[in-house]
Amino acid sequence: MVSRYGNRFDKRLVGCLVLAFVLMPAAAETLLISPFSPVDPKHAEGCVSLKEAATLAVFHSRRPNGLGGYDLWISRRDGQRWSAPVNAGPGINASQHEIDAALSADGTTLFFTRSAYGGATALAALGPIPDMQTDIYMSRWRNGTWGQAEKLPSPVNLAESAEFRPVPSRDGNRLFFGSNRPGGLGGYDIYVSERKDGGWGMPVNLGAPLNSLGDEVDAAVAPHGRTLILAKRTKPSEGQRLFISYLRGGAWSEAADMGPRFNTSAGDGCPWLGYDGKSLYVNSSLRSFLPTPPGGPGHAVWVFTYSKGF
Repeated sequence: MVSRYGNRFDKRLVGCLVLAFVLMPAAAETLLISPFSPVDPKHAEGCVSLKEAATLAVFHSRRPNGLGGYDLWISRRDGQRWSAPVNAGPGINASQHEIDAALSADGTTLFFTRSAYGGATALAALGPIPDMQTDIYMSRWRNGTWGQAEKLPSPVNLAESAEFRPVPSRDGNRLFFGSNRPGGLGGYDIYVSERKDGGWGMPVNLGAPLNSLGDEVDAAVAPHGRTLILAKRTKPSEGQRLFISYLRGGAWSEAADMGPRFNTSAGDGCPWLGYDGKSLYVNSSLRSFLPTPPGGPGHAVWVFTYSKGF
């Protein structure tokens, strides 16, 4: 599975085996599609995030020799080459599942979700009963290692709800995340918390029309703070797709389906917008036409480089 809900293959994308170069008809815009090389699909990997300089990447994986179910793994880039991923270590990883990593712009703070459930199926596994074991944690890079992760206190984490995919703004003053907490508009909504007195303030629902009766879970924020790309499921019977919303006049616009250029027939999620403003990293079923690796199709992460920017 490549999203939180499932994976089906869209045969129209067979031509994207390694790279796709698309001429956009409106203004000769280009869209370059390439696989994110550190990710190995046979280990069910995904939900990539990078620091601003794009020299550090974090993602979750079920690689051998981990500390629990899903762990967070780190790869570093030197020139054009990414290093073999290494486990982020016991300061971050534990016996549960660590997923949904998100790095601060400077790469010294890491937010993630720790859950009794794991990876792509986490949301589906929760069912109608609120999960009291899916929460947001934070770790800081100090003295050459990641420090012991700390669970963010209330009001960010609530005992009666689940919290997924925490993503900081570029300046570090806002934290976006998905939650099924009481008072929302649907199953899961996107919330934002402002940094306050060294902690985090009361999360605010981003409201309609961005949030809806469906499930809005994973939000990626552009470095300028005026664009959100989110993974959304409009009906329980449907797969997850990518939608985009813009901040206009102090309110977020209705999320628009990003269409076949960015979505397969189903199974696209966990977006991350690079700090360059032009790169979108996505768990996608785009790789489904490749031979199935041992252990099943797993995850695949693709990079969409859009000349117009997001």
